[in-house]
Amino acid sequence: MRRWLKLLLGIIIFAVLAAIAGYIYLFPMGGLEKVAANRLNALLGDKYPFEVTIGNIGGSVLDRLTLDTVVVRFADSLGGRQLFWARQISASYNLRGLIEGEYYFSAVSLDSVYLLLVQDTAGRFGFPATPEKAPTDSVAPLPDFRVDHLLMSNSDVTLIRPVIPSACTT
Repeated sequence: MRRWLKLLLGIIIFAVLAAIAGYIYLFPMGGLEKVAANRLNALLGDKYPFEVTIGNIGGSVLDRLTLDTVVVRFADSLGGRQLFWARQISASYNLRGLIEGEYYFSAVSLDSVYLLLVQDTAGRFGFPATPEKAPTDSVAPLPDFRVDHLLMSNSDVTLIRPVIPSACTT
C-alpha cells in the first residue's frame, strides 16, 4: 500500500514541477512568443519566404490577445526587406472557433503600422517580390479568415503601383 502511495505522490510532484517549468518557459522566458512565431512561420513558410517575429504576447488566451512588436520580413539572398511592422496588434476572437480551424475575428486593432504593398496590373494587392515556392503536393492552401471590425491607427501604408507605358503618338 505504501508503495502505491509513494508512486502516486511522485507522479503528482512530477506533474507540478512540469507545470511550473512549462509556465516559466512560456511566460517569463518568452516561449509563447517563440511558439506563436514558429507556428506562423510554418503556416506561411511553406508557400512564401516570410519570416515572422513577435516581441511579446499578452491578454487572455480565451478571447483576446495583444501582440507587441510584430515584424514580417521577406527573406531573400540579399537579406530581405521589412514588409510589415506593428507596434501592437490586438485581436478578439472565439477560442473554440480557432481550435476548429475557423479564423473569425470580431475585432482587430493595429497600432503604429508600416505596410508595404504592390498592386499588379490586374488590380490585385500583395507583397513585393514574393514569388511562390515551387508547388508540391504537401503544401496546404493558406486558411481563410474573417475580420468584422478593423481599426488602424498611426499607420503608414506604402503602395507601389505598376508602371503602364502610355501610348505615345508623334
